[in-house]
Amino acid sequence: MIINKKGKLFGLVNIVDLFVVILIAALAFGGVSKFSKLNSLGLKPQNEATVELLMDEVTKGFVDNVYEGQKLYDSIRGNDFGKVVSFEYKPHMELIVDESGKGEMTEIPNSYDLYLTVEAKGTFDGDGFLIETKRYFIGSETRLKSDVYVSNTDILNIIKK
Repeated sequence: MIINKKGKLFGLVNIVDLFVVILIAALAFGGVSKFSKLNSLGLKPQNEATVELLMDEVTKGFVDNVYEGQKLYDSIRGNDFGKVVSFEYKPHMELIVDESGKGEMTEIPNSYDLYLTVEAKGTFDGDGFLIETKRYFIGSETRLKSDVYVSNTDILNIIKK
């Protein structure tokens, strides 16, 4: 007999308990595949892109710690973002309005706007540029880190190669 009088499968396992264990295992597997990066790896072709970034109002010491070839990571997830291929910085300018209401762009001492060009690999999927498990969009802000700094960063452009 497959199920005995006590409701046990082969006299060993209660059929209801077995069903509950199978249901929990299926839910756990579904959750892992939904929320892990395994779901996005290898399924879609990886594209190379050039990502132009702006880190504004940084110090000269910050600028001095940026170099070509430096790897950048998503500060929150720790995912690989890309590699710096070039950068330039300019004095940070702000609109200062005087007492008469006249506005003038003024250089802020010891403050710089840092423009980075980064090579990244990801997937253009119609919903942005997916790098590992996070989507990035032109005009959005993200937090990136390197081996020595972390900064809020504006994405100015994403160019497919």
